Amino acid sequence: MDHADSGATSEESGGEDPLAEPRRAYVETKSKGTPARPGRYAQNADSVLTEFTGWITVEYGVTELEDIETRHMRAYVRELKSKWRRDEFAASTCRTYFRTVRAWLAWCVKNGWIATNPAENDAAAEDLPRDSTKENDSRQVWSDQSRHDLLMWVRGRTESAYESPMCPPELRLRRTRDRALVTVLARTGVRGAEVFRDPGNSRRDGLTWERVDLAEGTIEVWGKSQDWEYVPFPESAHAPLRQWKRELRPTSEDWPVFPSLSGNSLSAAIRKSRNGTVPDHQVDRAVERQGYLLGYLDLAREHDCAPSAMSTTAARNTMQRLCEAAGVEEDGEYLKPHGGRRKLGDELYRENPALAQKALRHADITVTQESYSYIDQGEVGDEIDRIQADDES
Repeated sequence: MDHADSGATSEESGGEDPLAEPRRAYVETKSKGTPARPGRYAQNADSVLTEFTGWITVEYGVTELEDIETRHMRAYVRELKSKWRRDEFAASTCRTYFRTVRAWLAWCVKNGWIATNPAENDAAAEDLPRDSTKENDSRQVWSDQSRHDLLMWVRGRTESAYESPMCPPELRLRRTRDRALVTVLARTGVRGAEVFRDPGNSRRDGLTWERVDLAEGTIEVWGKSQDWEYVPFPESAHAPLRQWKRELRPTSEDWPVFPSLSGNSLSAAIRKSRNGTVPDHQVDRAVERQGYLLGYLDLAREHDCAPSAMSTTAARNTMQRLCEAAGVEEDGEYLKPHGGRRKLGDELYRENPALAQKALRHADITVTQESYSYIDQGEVGDEIDRIQADDES
């Protein structure tokens, strides 16, 4: 079959990059789905392939399908594995992404777009993280003690900033932000990339205030399903977030809940505001008067321009800094953002596996059971001990 018959032509594509045409053609062939789940695979495939083609173009300058080589696929595996190591992707997600790209390339071979599949060689996928119970068990879970210690430390640090004599405004701002950040990670079960900006995924540009509903006790995030999902937001997390919002004073609900507080990021945001370019002399005067952080934030409010959200890397660095300052660790490491999610899942699973599935937003209970199989096996071990209690051997 000639690929010209399998999707839109280059003329119909309006001059898009050459990778867009075979990607769209593949998605269209998969969009029929089944009566029960129409188009779900196509939706997920479109997201994965769009991210892959964007990555390979930016990193390697590849814009033609026939230029994709096995070395690029090996590099893509390394990219996926780095996301896994940073707790942004589960091992199963890495393998799903790679399989999706490999299936697309196989379809391209079948339909005459390319001669060979650069992802077909098993060597390209040999370094993907294994989706095994042993590996899942080795990933960090916050302990009761470490979570309690860090929450109490950021709370005490924030409260002291408002005691007489009061800390400088910039210090109060940062401490209040830090407490809200730790609380959200500890209490809600969100993934870091659902709250913070993921530089590798344009759809994940950080949680905004308009998606926080304290009255309903939910926040809305762009989830792993590649769709909007509601996350439970318990009352224990409300007060720190309210205090942070009062301190931040966002001028609109499209501000990120956790904006980047770096000078470069804030400067870039306010120099290109909704109301036009902010004059350099106005920026310089504000910074000279209040310091870069407070000055930039005041200008962002004045010109009604939302800063960019804190990145996932910045969030991890913040957690590492806070843990080092508080003297809190988990098996010699700082408390990683995803460890808070796994801790919440651990607690809920011990009480009610179905509740854990709902809170963690797993599509199927088997995913939850696999993630926390060590709990079930531990309980089985206890039963074995009970049954064999009278065995003297």
